[in-house]
Amino acid sequence: MGGGHLVATPPSTAIAAAALRPEIELLLACARTRMDAATAGRLPALLDRELDWEYLLRAARWHGLQPLVHWHLRDVEPARVPPGVRERLRESFDLTQRRNLFLTLQLSAILKRFASDGVPAIPYKGPTLAVAAYGRVGLREFSDLDILVKKADVLRAKELLVADGFTAGPPLTKAQERALIESQHAYCLTRPDRSVLVELHWEVSPRHVSLPFQPERLWQRLEPVMLAGRPVMTLAPEVLLPTLCEHGAKHLWERLAWICDIAELVQAVPELDWARIVAEARRGGYERMLALGLRLATDLLGAPMPEPIRQRAERDAGVRRLAARVRAHLFADPGHRIGLLEQARFQLGVRECWQHRLRYCWLATTTLTVADWEQRRLPWGLSFLYYPIRLLRLAGGAYEHHRH
Repeated sequence: MGGGHLVATPPSTAIAAAALRPEIELLLACARTRMDAATAGRLPALLDRELDWEYLLRAARWHGLQPLVHWHLRDVEPARVPPGVRERLRESFDLTQRRNLFLTLQLSAILKRFASDGVPAIPYKGPTLAVAAYGRVGLREFSDLDILVKKADVLRAKELLVADGFTAGPPLTKAQERALIESQHAYCLTRPDRSVLVELHWEVSPRHVSLPFQPERLWQRLEPVMLAGRPVMTLAPEVLLPTLCEHGAKHLWERLAWICDIAELVQAVPELDWARIVAEARRGGYERMLALGLRLATDLLGAPMPEPIRQRAERDAGVRRLAARVRAHLFADPGHRIGLLEQARFQLGVRECWQHRLRYCWLATTTLTVADWEQRRLPWGLSFLYYPIRLLRLAGGAYEHHRH
């Protein structure tokens, strides 16, 4: 593979010069599996500063980085980290290990169940991303299991999960279920005790934010990863990388863990076929979305970037504005919410042409969701009323921002 010269880039001087809280500087230093010599050399000086440890723990929890913070602070001199903080990080790390192992075993059992009933299924993100990009399942937090199935198999896969004790979200009529499969991208099911959430995907993202990936093409580009002691097929890195950039953009890159995913994947798979990635991004009209994700990973975490993407990120004023906007809210108080208008502005900005922006506006306002059906139970003959109700919900600032 290959097809593009990777440029190893230190974190942006603009970021380095910014007046970041010392806790955020420490979080950025720990947001990686492999700490280079320069970052490791800065760690003692960062730890010697007057730190608000409660803020650091809260920020690490919000950004999904508690395992990595523990990973890098576990062996530093005891005097540099308060004993209570060290213990809380260790407890959180142990909990993540147990939780991730439990979910990995659940995923393995679900895949075996699907295979025995002839339902092809491809897991992605979650445990497979943790292994492929981070090298071990316990260093990346995840809370649900994303499984790609073919559209024709969605209801069969759902029935198999229900037979194994899962429950679907709010009850839907058969007509609503068919409409969900035609208009949405995933069907959510949970264990009754909510210990496991499964998202059955037939597309990787909602239609109004999705990349122009034909679902059948996803199935043609798979690679194995070892999971629970056996090889499991998942999305090839050249497909996974754009989907991670899309996922981050969909959620306005609110969590540093999503940027860490990009940096870790790029470094874990140095033989990425960059020529193909860039050519498909240009052909599909999502080069800006890709450039934004890689620029954030480079600016904040020093990830290498291929020369064609670096040039695009530097010359595209839209990428620069979007990256500055991400940094502004990324380092705001953990847990803050971004308003609906700001979400819309960002989604329009990350798209490269007016046709894609019009498509986003149209689908975002007219595609019904489970939340629309759940809020108002209407007879099927009055189902046309769901559309004006949805517009009223959006106008009222309904927050449909799901993070995982």
